[in-house]
Amino acid sequence: MNSISNKGTHIIAIDGPSGVGKTTVAARVAEQTGLPLLAGGRLFRAIAWIAEQEGVTKDAAIIKLAQSASLSFTNDGGIAYHGDDITNKLYSDAVSLRSSQIAQLPDLRQPLDKLMRDFGYATGCVTEGRSTGVHVFPDASLKIWLTADYTTRFRRIADSRGTEAAKQTMSRDTMDERRQHAPMTKASDAIEIDSTAMSVDEVVRRIVELYHQKIETL
Repeated sequence: MNSISNKGTHIIAIDGPSGVGKTTVAARVAEQTGLPLLAGGRLFRAIAWIAEQEGVTKDAAIIKLAQSASLSFTNDGGIAYHGDDITNKLYSDAVSLRSSQIAQLPDLRQPLDKLMRDFGYATGCVTEGRSTGVHVFPDASLKIWLTADYTTRFRRIADSRGTEAAKQTMSRDTMDERRQHAPMTKASDAIEIDSTAMSVDEVVRRIVELYHQKIETL
């Protein structure tokens, strides 16, 4: 009997640390497969940004915020708050750090994971994050662990955002690996792709090939 449930048939989960190209790769895979893009990590960034805007700092208050926040996904995988697209506001260093901190709160993950599952299981999706193939879509038909060596990851981040941002981001990765609840981790059945010496096009082509191979066997 096939162990993959029908509702997870058209879900591609792409996980991995920073600097491996998850966001760019996921967007292109979505385009080539025709599946909607679900950038789950943006939900945690959105809560961090909203908390920052409203001056909310206590863990309990942040959890309540997540449970009541009017968040939704845009057609291109962005995040809307009360109907307004806030995606371009979610990538400051402060929001990045805070999102990693609040992602450790187990009660915060429940409402956000539900929002992702409701979307993904209804439409199918390409989702990217740090542990979506383990904690959000364990029955995804294809799970990818996208990686690269430390030096390459650091250089990619530094080239786009500066050396200090690269240091902070790599430190955040360590924090995400060590957190108690839903740590960044590779699913046992994920296929690892090392992007160190690969172009984005090569990575995308490989994932799309794997997806079609999976679908043919289901």
